[in-house]
Amino acid sequence: MLGSQLRMLRQRADLSQTAAAAAVDIDRSTLNRGEQGARPPQRRTLAALLDLYGVSDELRSQLLALLAQAEETGWMQPLRGLLPEPYGAYIHLEREARVIQWYEPLLIPGLLQTGDYTRAHAQALPGVSADEIDTRVTARQERQREWFGRRPAPELTAIITEAALRFQVGGPGVLAEQLRQLLQRSRMRHTVVRVIAFAAGAHPSMMSSFGIMEFGGDYPSTIYLESAGGDLFVDGAADLDKFRAIFGRLQTTALSPTDSQRLIEQAIRDIEG
Repeated sequence: MLGSQLRMLRQRADLSQTAAAAAVDIDRSTLNRGEQGARPPQRRTLAALLDLYGVSDELRSQLLALLAQAEETGWMQPLRGLLPEPYGAYIHLEREARVIQWYEPLLIPGLLQTGDYTRAHAQALPGVSADEIDTRVTARQERQREWFGRRPAPELTAIITEAALRFQVGGPGVLAEQLRQLLQRSRMRHTVVRVIAFAAGAHPSMMSSFGIMEFGGDYPSTIYLESAGGDLFVDGAADLDKFRAIFGRLQTTALSPTDSQRLIEQAIRDIEG
């Protein structure tokens, strides 16, 4: 989030990375890493950049607070080196998001997964060690604790397909427990779960999952794309318009929240039967 904001401020000031870096006496590569979110800038560097870009006192305070959060330790500190870098960056963004719209075609979204479900899915991935599996489970559980414990509560809209209700990740018992938790979460005030039934046929995003994160204020919205080939962040205006339109189409294709709950209940009965 801090990197995206710095990039936007530099562009508004009509400065290249080379010119901005030279003005505050740092390497262009250092500025680039900061704008990409790979490494937070030093506090004096951030202050110099904010002076260069002529930001307001209010925005300066917000960005300095973001830097402090980027430097904090917390539960992620022991997991450094075990989590893939894009996933770690996503977790930091998720902490700040006010609204997340998530689409997942074949799995239950991470914020709604049980620990056993997360573990079973991680065990199916090639080349993942036991330590890495434990790390993924810990990260998912801590993410949920933070998300559902925040006040004011952020908003989550998750769209999944009926296939996610039927793939027996971890076996019938694990899936049944998972669907019961999904049903419970779907009844929470700030959480909406909607299912695209098999009968809906083709829809705009059948192959890849994505999340749209909205932060409010001047912070740019961000899209997180997940795939077997790697994860990617995009925040261009054209990309945001495209994925917001896709999510809107998915919402018109999905069952209503109430009908989605009925389908989840039916899937639980089918498993237990």
